Amino acid sequence: LPEATPVAANRKKLKLHALLIGSFFIGGLLGALGFKSLGFITTLPLALFLLMLVWRPLARDAKTWVAQQSVDRS
Repeated sequence: LPEATPVAANRKKLKLHALLIGSFFIGGLLGALGFKSLGFITTLPLALFLLMLVWRPLARDAKTWVAQQSVDRS
């Protein structure tokens, strides 16, 4: 058998994955605690925050899609 080379970790990707997992965990925990103490109203500011995050990329994608549709029709 040939000598095995050591595996190098992609630390940048590992950090990103750990951040995503941690964010989901913290978000789920805070959401559950907020819902338990305040009720449904807790979800509204979070939903508005997510809409603010998504708005610009969504508008850009819609603009690109509309431009592509007009090119395809000509």
